[in-house]
Amino acid sequence: MIIATGFFFARKKIIDASSGAQLMQYVFYCAAPFTVYYALTGNNSAGFFYWPFWIAYPMCYLVIIIGSYFVFRFLRRREAGISLALGFCASLGNTVLVAYPILIGITGAKAAVPMAISVIVVNILFMPSWILLLEFERARNSEDVGKYENNVFKKAAKATLLNPIVIATFVGILARSIGIESNQVVTKFLIYISGSLVPVALFAVGLSMSELKVKSFNFDILMVVIAKLVVAPIVAIFISKAFALNDFYSVTLVIFMSIPLAKSIYVVAGKYKIFDLETAQIISYSTALSIFTIPVWIHISHMLWPAAFA
Repeated sequence: MIIATGFFFARKKIIDASSGAQLMQYVFYCAAPFTVYYALTGNNSAGFFYWPFWIAYPMCYLVIIIGSYFVFRFLRRREAGISLALGFCASLGNTVLVAYPILIGITGAKAAVPMAISVIVVNILFMPSWILLLEFERARNSEDVGKYENNVFKKAAKATLLNPIVIATFVGILARSIGIESNQVVTKFLIYISGSLVPVALFAVGLSMSELKVKSFNFDILMVVIAKLVVAPIVAIFISKAFALNDFYSVTLVIFMSIPLAKSIYVVAGKYKIFDLETAQIISYSTALSIFTIPVWIHISHMLWPAAFA
């Protein structure tokens, strides 16, 4: 309903659709970091160190990326760089703006803990790898590839260290470990800010969806969207069983793998002007179709792990 409200207000031009970008900035730089900090200090943070999920989550990404690469490289006869890029687009999802609001509705405030794990994993492993791929594509015809390698690792390290959610995660763990407790005023502040994350994020998604334009049909793009919204959650179910994840993290893994492509992928691609058209189309298709597929995966998750919904 909140997404639909944002979409309606933007379509009727009551609120400028471009304001969705500012709301997303608020979520990323303010609401999400404080939510993560509050979850790690105000609640039991033991779930943060649930190591099977730390392994299973990136494993899902790797399976989808590698599988997609082989499909596009050897079956669709696409170039190696394009094939790998499409694999990334079939795996990385919008955890903060889409998955967290869904998960908190299912499991409550503890959903912030896997959100923090997701941000760390993506920013340390996969986003640098995406940037590295773009750097190599840009340098493919250049002799000074080493220069680009050095640049990408510097950029990746800087982006990770300055990510506000990553900072909030480590500050929260530190505060919890040394016994720092928030006073009543700070606690109320954290509660109010945390409470704003879900409605603001969903409203921003609705505003942004009003600007989506579905491009002309492209079979490769459609294959990526199917992999993202259908194949990836199936992979998550098998991996959750293989790693014997508990009910909470099993549902989390399926939800994380069923969401549309993250806009950050397009933002980075747009800066390089490489794969930007493909990523834009994938975001449009996956966001539009996820309205129908995500409820299906929530229902399947409820049948498989009903205790997580209690």
